[in-house]
Amino acid sequence: QVNGIGNSTTVGVHYAHQMMDRFGHAFGASVQQRPLPLFFDTAEARRILAAERLLSQGKQLIENADVHLFNVGTVSDGVPSTPHLYGNFVAEEDFASLQQDGAIGDIATTFFDEHGLCGNIRLNERTSGPDLHSLRAIPRRICAVSGVHKIRALRGALHGGHISDLIIDEHTAHALLGAFDD
Repeated sequence: QVNGIGNSTTVGVHYAHQMMDRFGHAFGASVQQRPLPLFFDTAEARRILAAERLLSQGKQLIENADVHLFNVGTVSDGVPSTPHLYGNFVAEEDFASLQQDGAIGDIATTFFDEHGLCGNIRLNERTSGPDLHSLRAIPRRICAVSGVHKIRALRGALHGGHISDLIIDEHTAHALLGAFDD
């Protein structure tokens, strides 16, 4: 697990936990959960928790991975994909901030702009998501995506070099090729 799952009403263990356990069992791997909120209340809280040994060990596991399998989330008019909306993770001012900063997508709750850059997105200071620069050091970064509504975010992730391998359906692939013709 690359980003947090918990929130103020529950620890957030849901279907993703079961799915990760099945992958772990199928491939003889152990699964390490990160029981963190998707978003911290302050950047300072994020910084302090990141210094904890348990969390820094998890970060090292991510950075030393050989493969990262992920999907891209979308941001439209400052509003991110629905998983971020569950549990009161973000407030109206966060939506405004995402829109002002030009966020178009995310990878594991780390937001990026149309160029795939994440440093200019203020909300990233509070996310439990990974450092996208560190993820780019992973040799195989496999993005599995479907749906033309994700084209803008997918294009940004490709521009940013976040994807080494792409698994995509034919309809979305045609739309993506058309987006690069623009």
